[in-house]
Amino acid sequence: MVERTPDKGEVGGSIPPTPTLTSKFRSMKKQLKKLDAKIENLIRGEIKKLFKKDKSEWTLQHTLRVVYWMKKILEKEKGNERILIPAAYLHDIGYIETNVGKRKKMDKVYSRKFEHMKIGEKLCEKILSKFGTYFTKEEIARICKLVKTHDLPEFKKIKMSRELQLLWEADSLGAIDPTLKPTFSKGDIKKYLIHFKKIRAPLFKTKTGKRLLKKIYPQTLKNWLGTNQPKVIHELGL
Repeated sequence: MVERTPDKGEVGGSIPPTPTLTSKFRSMKKQLKKLDAKIENLIRGEIKKLFKKDKSEWTLQHTLRVVYWMKKILEKEKGNERILIPAAYLHDIGYIETNVGKRKKMDKVYSRKFEHMKIGEKLCEKILSKFGTYFTKEEIARICKLVKTHDLPEFKKIKMSRELQLLWEADSLGAIDPTLKPTFSKGDIKKYLIHFKKIRAPLFKTKTGKRLLKKIYPQTLKNWLGTNQPKVIHELGL
């Protein structure tokens, strides 16, 4: 008598592995941190409409690059998209109600830093509340707190949360993105790059952020200064 081989799924057959409760929970938890594409498009539409008030056009282009860099960071670093991507879109929204003009002078822009964070927090809450119950009150509070504090490490030593750290790095990468055309005067471009190297760059902590900064920084110097000659860069202190 020939012995029959059990079919898959029968006792003694090859049974496909059943997902454990832990793996199911992890999958659900990951989905809860994803930002719905339709919601993201609506947020993008809101900021594009609001930034029409910006005379320099820098803030919108910078913001879109900050979102780009945030997504690149989140490909490798753990983070909550529902918090961090809206924060990236909204972090500089306060500039629409501050008088920075065409952003030619670094000192003028920096004199409005605290004001733009304070105004940004209020506008952030107003914008996010438009999406009904999609964002919880706790999520809105976290996003608005990031908007309110995103530039503080530039002025004083503070302990950054994981979320603030990731926003800091995405914002910094967006601030020296080589694809953007800076609005500062030639002298202030050099001044800002020196400031960036001294103040912003040392505060990068994640491996991904450091790698991305190392990758784009030489190209930014070349595009913004018109040279990448080591001697010239050294003389500028960059």
